[in-house]
Amino acid sequence: MPKDINTEEYDAGTKLKLEILSKYLVEWFQVMVNNEFLQTIYLYDFFAGSGTDSTGYPGSPTLILTHLIDNCSTLKTKNKTAELIFNDNAREKIEKLKIKCHELLSNCHKKTNCPYFTNNNCSLVSVRFEHKDFKELFPEEHKKLQKITNPYCFMFIDQYGIKEVDVRIFNMLSSLKRTDILFFTATAHAKRFSKTENFQKHIGFDEDFESSEKNHRELCGHYSSLIPKDSGFLVAPFSIKKEDTGMICGLIFGSNSLYGIEKFLQVAWKIDKQTGEANYDIDDDDIRPDAPSLFEDLYKPKKLDRFKKNLTDFLRQERNNKEIYEFTLLAGFLPTHTNQFLKDMEKNNHLIVRSINGETRKGAYYINYRDNERVRILYEQHKD
Repeated sequence: MPKDINTEEYDAGTKLKLEILSKYLVEWFQVMVNNEFLQTIYLYDFFAGSGTDSTGYPGSPTLILTHLIDNCSTLKTKNKTAELIFNDNAREKIEKLKIKCHELLSNCHKKTNCPYFTNNNCSLVSVRFEHKDFKELFPEEHKKLQKITNPYCFMFIDQYGIKEVDVRIFNMLSSLKRTDILFFTATAHAKRFSKTENFQKHIGFDEDFESSEKNHRELCGHYSSLIPKDSGFLVAPFSIKKEDTGMICGLIFGSNSLYGIEKFLQVAWKIDKQTGEANYDIDDDDIRPDAPSLFEDLYKPKKLDRFKKNLTDFLRQERNNKEIYEFTLLAGFLPTHTNQFLKDMEKNNHLIVRSINGETRKGAYYINYRDNERVRILYEQHKD
């Protein structure tokens, strides 16, 4: 029986997990409300809990609802509505969460005298509560979403352990074309149970999972290997090491949109400015951000060097800006990283930039989601 984290203070790892959720929700919401092709956005929290820890620190459903309340004027202006689905298989937790959510909505009404709040309900932000087992509820919701034209969703799956998002569930998640997912895994459990038949059957491992600081990255890679080749679904990890135990766990983000991946990576790089994927030195690079400038090359992350080399090799064949954009994100980096490397290459006369429409502007590479094919770029080594 997993411990009830709502009955004690959240640890630093849990608070970091919630920070990532909160920051990504801000990015996702801005994209959704400006999408003219949708009217309702759907947000799921399948392991919602009771809403706070023992000190009143907000949990995931409280963060989600609070963000929507704080931005209800934007929903109104953009003519959008939001439907929240909060679930926990413990009835007592859901009853506590109902009280908390009602307080938040009532306080919003009292402060603003909002005309959209009547009969204890908000017509802009509706909340549905469930208390079902995840593997019972998710297939039901998956079926409902398939019947809705262009449903845009965000799903947070804060499972206990690792077994809930198994191969079947992951394949169902990845089939939702306009859904971004963020799910937690207690990755250390993969090492503990990787040799068991039950674990291998449900998670799809066929070999031992060796203990490593990179375990969560490797687990994300395993989920990536389950994605069909003709699917546009992509995943990205963020590894978290618990301060008290050293246990490795983390979040896995998934989206059928490169733009979704970019938004998640923006959040990840804001939190981890060295590698963009962990709250610790995941590659054991002896990273020291405060090292004197004379020695900074000795203590900087090697991941950047590896990416620069891989980008250089990738550009030995001419590529267009859209191909470079995708290459960048799949490597776990941002367009800002690639643009800087391209500027350095061009400065050293290693780069040939050819405009597709006949116009070129030095330093313009169009490595972003919005631009179509604008330029083709080739790396050329100097000849001695």
